[in-house]
Amino acid sequence: MFNNELWRIISKEADGTYKILRNEVLPETRAFDSQGTRTTGYCSQGSATTYGCNVWSSTTNMVGSPVEFANGNYSGSVDIDSEMLTYLNDEYYKSITANKDKIVNHDFSIGSVTYNNNDLQGQITGENSYKWNGSIGLISASDYLMANSDMETCGTHSTNNSAYTTCRNTNWMYISGTTWWTLSPYTGYSYLVWNANLGGYLSYDGARYSRGVRPALYLTSSLTLSGSGTENDPFIIG
Repeated sequence: MFNNELWRIISKEADGTYKILRNEVLPETRAFDSQGTRTTGYCSQGSATTYGCNVWSSTTNMVGSPVEFANGNYSGSVDIDSEMLTYLNDEYYKSITANKDKIVNHDFSIGSVTYNNNDLQGQITGENSYKWNGSIGLISASDYLMANSDMETCGTHSTNNSAYTTCRNTNWMYISGTTWWTLSPYTGYSYLVWNANLGGYLSYDGARYSRGVRPALYLTSSLTLSGSGTENDPFIIG
């Protein structure tokens, strides 16, 4: 339990921190980034000015402060954080009433993901090409794939999407009837963002459209946990 709600552990990281995901989407859907919010640099290219820009954070706030964000044929500085980042780390962060002191800033991988690729490790490498360090984010597209207990059948973007009616039954992140954002941009487009689709596959939408929000964050390595970690007896943060 975190914030008196059921959250799920995605992973225990090499540094001992726990990456966790809210078990359900938040009550309200939201745009990843509204039309016309970011219109300079990278976000002035392609259809980003019409459909919203698909980069999670400004380049200044990325790890290492790169001069530009590159995605396919598009590249340039990103001058403003996405609306989603701002919402989660301001309004939503302020709404957390329990265990807030256990949240730690951590790197989130925000590089782009290629459509229908069949190389999970290559996808992860691409996601890791840009990182943002902060408190609250979303999952990456690879996080969704790795939540599947049948990696042989469902462990790449291509295989998961081709067998999605099977793969959704072995993916603990899947929520029936709900489409929710990841923070991964679609490679080669300045406005498309990957989401976990209501059918169980990875799909994409223009950033301006409202979709479900399922926050992800990292908890300190010095946690004291009680409980067995099941849905009926979840871990309780001490």
